[in-house]
Amino acid sequence: MAVYDTGYFHTLDREYELFNNFSGGKKSDKQLAEPLLRVDQIGTSVAEGREGGGRFRQTVLAAMSKGVREIELSMSPSNVQSGPSSYSEQEKEELREMARLNRVRFTSTHVSPTSVGNLSGLGQRGFSEEERQRQLNEIKQAIHFAAETALGGAVVVHTGEFPRDFSKYESQGFMEFAGDGGKKERIHLFVDKRTGEIIHTVKEDAVNYEFEYLGKDGKSVKDPKQAQVDNFDHPILFRDDKGNYKAYERNWDDYKSAAKELEKEGKKVLAEELFFKDTMRTAKEKAESQAKDFGARYEEEKIHQSKILRDYDNLLKIRDLSPDKMKAEAEDRIQEVVGESNITNEQAVKRLESLKENVQKKMDSLYEAMVSTNRKVKELERVQEMTVPISRYATVKSAESLALLGIEAMKETEWAKKKFEGKERVQEIFIAPENIFPEMGYGSHPEELAQMVIDSRKKMVEILHSQGVSEKEAEKQAESHIKATLDTEHVGMWKRFFQRGSNESIESYDKRFNSWYVGQIEKLAEKKVLGHIHLADGFGMGHANLPPGSGILPIKDAVQKLKEKGFGGTFESEGYGDPLKQETGAWTYFGSPIYAMGGKNQQYFNKIHEKYSMVPTPYREVTPPYYPSEDWKVWSEIPLD
Repeated sequence: MAVYDTGYFHTLDREYELFNNFSGGKKSDKQLAEPLLRVDQIGTSVAEGREGGGRFRQTVLAAMSKGVREIELSMSPSNVQSGPSSYSEQEKEELREMARLNRVRFTSTHVSPTSVGNLSGLGQRGFSEEERQRQLNEIKQAIHFAAETALGGAVVVHTGEFPRDFSKYESQGFMEFAGDGGKKERIHLFVDKRTGEIIHTVKEDAVNYEFEYLGKDGKSVKDPKQAQVDNFDHPILFRDDKGNYKAYERNWDDYKSAAKELEKEGKKVLAEELFFKDTMRTAKEKAESQAKDFGARYEEEKIHQSKILRDYDNLLKIRDLSPDKMKAEAEDRIQEVVGESNITNEQAVKRLESLKENVQKKMDSLYEAMVSTNRKVKELERVQEMTVPISRYATVKSAESLALLGIEAMKETEWAKKKFEGKERVQEIFIAPENIFPEMGYGSHPEELAQMVIDSRKKMVEILHSQGVSEKEAEKQAESHIKATLDTEHVGMWKRFFQRGSNESIESYDKRFNSWYVGQIEKLAEKKVLGHIHLADGFGMGHANLPPGSGILPIKDAVQKLKEKGFGGTFESEGYGDPLKQETGAWTYFGSPIYAMGGKNQQYFNKIHEKYSMVPTPYREVTPPYYPSEDWKVWSEIPLD
């Protein structure tokens, strides 16, 4: 068991020489510098035990034996052997008693990342309401587990709401790949908001072609509103001296500029929306033109058919007349109809029957083509109406999910407070989306994480207000039950995409990134969206999960900013990349000295409890003065309780 604050200093402690002048080596009235985070402020995360039957009891006992005061319970996927619903009432009560007797607090419950990777309903085939409801159900089970076992705290869930590029963060120095080639590889996705299917992509190296119009002054113009129009009010296309139409390219930069101009007018439009709109308009205009062409040709054939039918009827009448009487007239009429001389009436009739059949086939084909292209026009109109950028679709779904989970956390908190009134201290439960790796999608950038919390709080207020809750109370509940989890290493992984200047030194590069890192975390604190912190270190190039101080990230500076901005949430060490130092490494890094570890004759009251009660014990290796009794011992020093 770890022992802290004994009243004595080690010779290597800070300011030892100052205090060594006092008799007995005891502390003077002057205290050592307060650590940035005390030992009791830094918890640890524990998994659900060994695979295939492990439970929280084993890992919680192990964490307690190290002297931790706060623990995050990291769930496994739900099944008959693990997950929030696999714990009996007795097991949950056991965990509560273990925490109470050992003065430990469960600060958070982590939903299994393999069960839930986003809140938008994104799956392998696009977005699915069925998948979103499955995710919500998994998280609700964890919320109930937090209410009944952890007695409150954060319910952590990973984000990764939809794939997106880094173009928004170019100004901050980030890019997926260096150089213009990397930009061209970017794609922007669109979703059918009716089905959730990802149906269209826009690549940044694509272009659209536009035709110039005949301006009112006779010169070419690009704006159709400034063009001359025909009898049908259609803008007239411009032709050069050789009669050729004049076209020009519109590339990605053109659409970005257009989007910025619209933003100045208060219209929030994305560049990919403008590109997609033009692409659809071009396809629609082409289909409409084809439909008109097929329609015109159909009408021409229809007129031709009418003439053939009249001629055919006339030839039949001629055939019924006597040859001697109408011979001259018949020959003239046959030649007029079929355009040939020296042909008999019977031959002419057969010729017209064949011609009539061919014209009918042609009319049928033109009619089908006309109907098909008109149907295509309608389908293009539907696609344009139902298709939205993936960001607009998914952020709405994610905000709604978080809002519903925030309400669930609120209700479960109320339930737990009533159930454990006078017995246990229940903390507020809050849903806590966590930033994940940069390449895994929306929610991983600190700005995105903050926006997720802000959007979902607004949605929760909207829902509660519609149910009769006052707006002020709804805002209070939303702020209490939706807060983000910040992972310090996941923020640091953005360094992989942080572009270094061509002549920039490593020192300058590191300094610039560290400034961005601390600044982003400070902004999160200012926005009051954080409730829980995962402390982990790394080198910015991959996922290391080292204890704080074992990597290169400026975590201490970031935590200092959090404290300066009044952050009052919880901290957990997730440095399981080096399990031997997961807790002690974090304690040391933040300035807490440890004066003793372990000790002789530790007692194992839990073993005695299990032997005689035949049920698992809620007690760990409890050391004095927390034994139920120390009055009677045998020679082996085993208490007789």
